[in-house]
Amino acid sequence: MRALRGRFYVSVVVGSLILTGCPTERKQSPYVPPIQSASIAPETHASSGLIPPNPSQVVGSCAASNSVVMLQVGSCPSGSPTVPKSSAPPAPQASAKAPGQTAGNCSPPTANGILVPLYVYPSTSAVWAPVISAKQANPTKNIVGIINPNSGPGTAVDPVYLAAVQQAQAAGIYTIGYIVTDYAAASLSSMEQQVSEYNQWYHPCGIFVDNMAYTAGEESYYSTLTKYIKSLGMQLVVGNPGADTIPSYIGTVDTIQISENPGIPSLSFLGGWHSAYPKSNFAFTAYGVPTLDAAAEQSAAQYVQYEYITTRAEPNPYDQFPSYFSAEVNAI
Repeated sequence: MRALRGRFYVSVVVGSLILTGCPTERKQSPYVPPIQSASIAPETHASSGLIPPNPSQVVGSCAASNSVVMLQVGSCPSGSPTVPKSSAPPAPQASAKAPGQTAGNCSPPTANGILVPLYVYPSTSAVWAPVISAKQANPTKNIVGIINPNSGPGTAVDPVYLAAVQQAQAAGIYTIGYIVTDYAAASLSSMEQQVSEYNQWYHPCGIFVDNMAYTAGEESYYSTLTKYIKSLGMQLVVGNPGADTIPSYIGTVDTIQISENPGIPSLSFLGGWHSAYPKSNFAFTAYGVPTLDAAAEQSAAQYVQYEYITTRAEPNPYDQFPSYFSAEVNAI
């Protein structure tokens, strides 16, 4: 999910949250970290362009059930590929698994689902309630929630954010943590460090890789990063170039978001060369959609694994959830 170069979408504390897509032009695009005031324009870090860390950060877990519980610190199952060579520090040692967590909890969804950014700071349980309620009302439907404490995991755990993540996970929402690779300009060691921190603090079941490269030459960067992520037991890696990719990137991550624009992409676009590959490789975000067209959503699901459709639009398409979110989940 992208922001125009030189500025970032600002998350606001509201009772509900909406996801939308981003500009059609290729721009720098980190997801917005939550902030505690709607009126404060966050400063950006001069070197990275990211919003400075919020002093309070949080932790989560991969457990999935329909009861809301507070989970112990744990990790996703192990048994993934060997960690590739890099200068990143060893993965932090995770503590005991959360109650009820089993090796199957982090298995990625095999059916279609909704890929929803969770960007508004969860100052109360009401903030993410539309997403949790939609999952509880549609327990067999897949919802993948992108957690983003601060354009990444931040510098420490925020107990408030952690409690909200755990509540979402306990409801059965599959959580993945947000990082920004800056089209492979960010060092692998720094990205692996952030992945390690997510694993230690929030225990997501995967990672959302924003600003993924989409021109030839960086394929090995993303393959190496994916191997590292999976070596920690996380099992879903979603890349987001924010635009269409090229075939050589298929397989470097599990799923690539090929459109993040106003309106649902045409079926001719979603088909095209993509139809030569399993639909699990693709996703899209459509923002500025005032009314949900369930038939269009279902037609698009023939070509992509994940969708997100929202009413919200520029300048901040991710500041609330759409009013039709539960219906969107039901229709997928």
